[in-house]
Amino acid sequence: MRNYIALLLCFLLLLAAVPLQVSAYETEGDFIYEVYNEQASLLQYNGSDKVVEVPGELGGYPVIRIETYAFRESAVEEVILPESLETVGDYAFYNSELGGRVIFPTSLKKIAGYAFRACDLTSVIFGSKLESIGIYAFTANPIETLFFNQNHSLKTIGYNAFDGNRLTALTLPDSLTSIGGCAFRSSIDQITVYCPSVTPPTLEACSITHSVDSCGLHSCTSGSYTNKRTVNLYVPADSVAAYKSATGWRLSATVNPYNFN
Repeated sequence: MRNYIALLLCFLLLLAAVPLQVSAYETEGDFIYEVYNEQASLLQYNGSDKVVEVPGELGGYPVIRIETYAFRESAVEEVILPESLETVGDYAFYNSELGGRVIFPTSLKKIAGYAFRACDLTSVIFGSKLESIGIYAFTANPIETLFFNQNHSLKTIGYNAFDGNRLTALTLPDSLTSIGGCAFRSSIDQITVYCPSVTPPTLEACSITHSVDSCGLHSCTSGSYTNKRTVNLYVPADSVAAYKSATGWRLSATVNPYNFN
């Protein structure tokens, strides 16, 4: 009997030491959220403000995620994101009125697929810890400027991620390893690209034309994108030969040496 009681006490002590994984919908102001492992996820915005500041805490818990559809088709025109944020979920701002410039916090690690598709963004500033940008994440935005802010974490840009952009110049982070097909497809005739990666990132073939040539950076023969645009690519001097022989890059760009120091 004593052994049983001792075992029961040990079990209760262990149970008390384990954090509770609570998940329940809560409301604070115009935000609906849930808490899990003492972290908050924003589920939905129900307000009507044009400018919205997402709080860093909800219910006293840090907001680490904006969930799927949270601002979908909303009238929000400007959003201020908290430094606690780590993930923006699929379709989070899809087809909303969000326009102009969006600044992502340093804490952000992932932007999921379709997250900002069909908005009206013209300028995007990414934080230094961003690791991945999902498929179609910024498709159908008239983006003119992208800033990666000395990012050394970004590995992948999904296919069609910035399809429909208005970029004429682009500097990619040196950590990049993969660019999806049609990721930067555009009707703009010419673009200058600076790619400091010593090893050429994988540039996938275009999923629309299915040609050997890649349209990761140039226009595809599809719809309003009828002509390949001129891509002036600048890479580390010691990597020129690698880019000229890499699949995709060798067919997509004029490769030039550049001193990134």
